[in-house]
Amino acid sequence: MIKNIKNELCKIYKSYRFIIFSLIMVLVSVLMGVILSFVEKQGTLPEETISMVTGGAFPLQVLSVLSDIVLPIFATILVCFLVIDEYNNGTLKLPLLCGHKRVVVLLSKIIAVFVTMFVIILVSYLSASVTGMVIWGSKEVLDTAWETYLVFMETYLSMISWSVIAFVLALYIHNSGTMIGIVSVLLVVSSIVTGLFPEPSKMLVPYYFKAFATMSDLHSILFGIGICIEGIVIFGMFAIGKFNRMEISK
Repeated sequence: MIKNIKNELCKIYKSYRFIIFSLIMVLVSVLMGVILSFVEKQGTLPEETISMVTGGAFPLQVLSVLSDIVLPIFATILVCFLVIDEYNNGTLKLPLLCGHKRVVVLLSKIIAVFVTMFVIILVSYLSASVTGMVIWGSKEVLDTAWETYLVFMETYLSMISWSVIAFVLALYIHNSGTMIGIVSVLLVVSSIVTGLFPEPSKMLVPYYFKAFATMSDLHSILFGIGICIEGIVIFGMFAIGKFNRMEISK
């Protein structure tokens, strides 16, 4: 299993996707910091409003911008690369021909995406925190650093839950362009549904892309974590079942 995971991680790294995604995280943090700093100096927004998105609150503001569409799309692109592209290139069957069990092959790909998304979100957290400290001083950012980190990790849980859902879709859809298009529509629709029907949306994983940043009571946080873990388990079982039955003739 470990060897398979390392192999999948090497594929991601050598494809430069990880590097590109990480650079985007850093660039977004820096650009947002510069823009908000300029707006703050110009005084075009009320002081109460600007205080909610600067200083110690800045990293969460960056997360809220990235978590709705950007991070789920990144996760989906990784899944497409490891499943759809390999299926179409005829390389998906190679580890199977070498005697590796299907469940090991799929779990290795899932874990590789989990690890990559963790590092990407960690890069986002660190770059947003450093940008905040450079522009607004270290005290405000450091005072809320641990609470902010927990929110990033809770959001990470929703992202890996989404990744498993994407694996299920990828096993049925054998075109990366179509997959990205469908996922983009699903994300937009889920965002609209969340805004219109917030209570029923709490049962859906996409609701928690942003929700953890505004949660304060322990019950809601634990409920959200439970929904994300449930998504990983249920859709993980679907993915394994489908992959075991899947004909890989290419």
